[in-house]
Amino acid sequence: MASIICADDDESITRLYQNMLGSKGYQVRACASGAEALAAFAQQPADLVILDLLMPGLSGLETCRELRKRPEAFGVPIIMVSGVAAETSIFECLSSGADDYVLKPMRPAELNAKVASALARRTARLSRDNCLRPGTRFADRFDIRRQIAGGGFSMVFQARDIIRDTDVALKVFDLPPARRADNRFVSTFLHEAYQLSRLDHPVIVKFYDFGQCGELHYLVMEYVEGRSLEELLQAEGALNEARIARIGRAIAGAIQYLDRQNMLHRDIKPPNILITGSDVKLLDFGLARSVWDTAGSGPDELRVTPFFAPPEIFIKGEALDTRSDIYSLGATLYYGASKILPFDGATVAEVIASHFAATPTPLCLVNPAVSKAFSQLIEQMLARRKDERPGIDEVLLRLGQLTGREGA
Repeated sequence: MASIICADDDESITRLYQNMLGSKGYQVRACASGAEALAAFAQQPADLVILDLLMPGLSGLETCRELRKRPEAFGVPIIMVSGVAAETSIFECLSSGADDYVLKPMRPAELNAKVASALARRTARLSRDNCLRPGTRFADRFDIRRQIAGGGFSMVFQARDIIRDTDVALKVFDLPPARRADNRFVSTFLHEAYQLSRLDHPVIVKFYDFGQCGELHYLVMEYVEGRSLEELLQAEGALNEARIARIGRAIAGAIQYLDRQNMLHRDIKPPNILITGSDVKLLDFGLARSVWDTAGSGPDELRVTPFFAPPEIFIKGEALDTRSDIYSLGATLYYGASKILPFDGATVAEVIASHFAATPTPLCLVNPAVSKAFSQLIEQMLARRKDERPGIDEVLLRLGQLTGREGA
């Protein structure tokens, strides 16, 4: 029978979980805090975790985020329980990795149904994932070698494409049931995959193919060895101006190319920039879409990383354009040259609010080794209003001047 970890600082609630869920045959481990829940999971992973949002010390939200960092918790459903009914709190929990949100006072029938549904989805997912284990063949074409990354609704694998006879990066999407049943969403997804397969730029990772195997959709991409900019910064600290400007110039060139294709990336950030020798690659176009189809998406649809996202992406109905990618690149370069986030906060809501209210300290003051010219460019790229940001041609020119390659 499934194992469930339930964490709440109220002993009467944990007893309720033990009685309510134990009567259904589940193995329930009660914890009095978030830290205790993490320790229990580390000792023996559970099939499902239930967290109280407002626990003292390590809150349910912080516990959820910490669990989502652990490979052994990948795919384990997390249900957040709280008496807070505010939409922002619910959004923050779901954005941080929770699968569901239950309001107190709990109704036994509702909780039991949600637990059963979450565990059923986990069982189905584990069954599907058997075809993606290392050593198996997926879609009669891809020999799975190892998992490279995972998160949200997708996993990325290094695989051998027996048709191309080469290693590829295979990105497999496990869309939620509501999306799989939405013909318009699937049609848009396939259209975007086709558009991505037409891209041809040295900085943009190549997209070879796309398809569907059972309920799983997939993209086939160029496999490139290297370290992400995030990994590089974690290992070496802030980069000097010449190096981060060269990286920025490469990504700006990719943004310029996308602009000419009437496309956006919409998720430029350090983890999506790969450094391989002297080359730079822009990865993860899971959010890319035509500039003609970028209005009306709320943050719940985007699943963006809020630290590097432009403010307009959080405004429902606000159109995005190339200047939105310029803002994200500016935030990435600021972070790369200082190892300090230009916009930060203790919660997702605070980070989002900082994009609308905070003015980052000039980069040349944070890192005196940075030139005033580079600092001013970053400041302009991070302008709150889109029409105050420089265009991509100007960004590319000025980064070229800083790297001595303005004519390249």
